[in-house]
Amino acid sequence: MRFAARDLLDRALHGETPDRDEALALAGFDDTQHLARVASAVRDRSHLNHVTYSRKVFIPLTHLCRDVCHYCTFAKTPRHLDSPYMSLEQV
Repeated sequence: MRFAARDLLDRALHGETPDRDEALALAGFDDTQHLARVASAVRDRSHLNHVTYSRKVFIPLTHLCRDVCHYCTFAKTPRHLDSPYMSLEQV
């Protein structure tokens, strides 16, 4: 797998797009630094210096939540908090 993954990444660097199975096979590739370098190069070649963002991003400023759904993994009850609001560093 290691050689096949490196070959696949080399082909990606030269503009070849991996098929679905090849891309999924990279999930088991353990040299994440090499994978990140190749991904960065492919991204930069395709998108240059364009920066995108999502308007739907949610940055919580508190650890509190009125809901009881437990969907927000960051939410805690007041008795389990030193402070309900996050510091600038935490945000």
